[in-house]
Amino acid sequence: MISNFFRQMIIVARYELADAVRSKRAALTIILYVAGAIVAMNGFINVLKRLESQLVKTLGINIVDSAGVVTDSLWRSVHFRNMMIGLVGDKELAIDLLNIPPIALMYGWLAFTFTPMLVILTASPRIADEIATGSVRYVIQRCSRAAWSLGKFTGQVGLVILGLTLSAITAWTTVRFRLNVMDTWATSRAFIIFAAKAWIYSFTFVGLATGVSHLSRTANQATIFGFLAWFILSVINIAAKFNAGEGIRMIWYLVEIVLPEGHRMNLWSLDPLSVICASSFVITLGLCYWSAGYMYFRNRDL
Repeated sequence: MISNFFRQMIIVARYELADAVRSKRAALTIILYVAGAIVAMNGFINVLKRLESQLVKTLGINIVDSAGVVTDSLWRSVHFRNMMIGLVGDKELAIDLLNIPPIALMYGWLAFTFTPMLVILTASPRIADEIATGSVRYVIQRCSRAAWSLGKFTGQVGLVILGLTLSAITAWTTVRFRLNVMDTWATSRAFIIFAAKAWIYSFTFVGLATGVSHLSRTANQATIFGFLAWFILSVINIAAKFNAGEGIRMIWYLVEIVLPEGHRMNLWSLDPLSVICASSFVITLGLCYWSAGYMYFRNRDL
């Protein structure tokens, strides 16, 4: 029984991934992954060049031919390290981040910031669209609703892998051609790690998007609900950060646990235990968000 369930789920997931890749919305999203990586990396390098040019003029030293030399020295300075510790608020995490190439941190920020938006844009309509057209009625005659729904979830998780892989390759290639001083191995490793962590982080938003999709009547309505749910979670997270404290205000720390943003910085850590704990939480949150929508869908009249 269990093996049959997983076989059905895998078949649905494979079809979902193939169908999603062929869809115009997914194609647009993947283009946004790639284009965003190119634009962001080029923009960061251009800003870096201007800052370094201004810095070497101010200090009265010889101007370097390529971006990255002055930044690398600044990145390793004691004063800059102390400033980073103050900004991050966690000494161990700040030191971990300072051991990562700055250009890789830029890619990490890009992946973690824009992946949720692109996931919601792509994943929200998938279930709602099949419910609206009635095509789901033919599918669930050959597999259970749970296998179909979880297969759709898994297929969207696979689509995120494709998008992040292409964005990491594109970003790395852009940096490789524009920064001659780049430490190829260290930067490549950091790009791969950040792409993998952003993929894990995306589980929550795939769950959120597919969860609200179960509740929607049309694909457009599901997309609106998805972005609205993301906005509400972001507002609650901001409220939790500002209101958390001692006494009764400690309840806001519990609120952060059920929010994806509450585990984001732990995913950035280089400590394996912190990353494993954060990964477990965000994956569980994604499944909880998905299951909340599925609980309504399993009894829904199709």
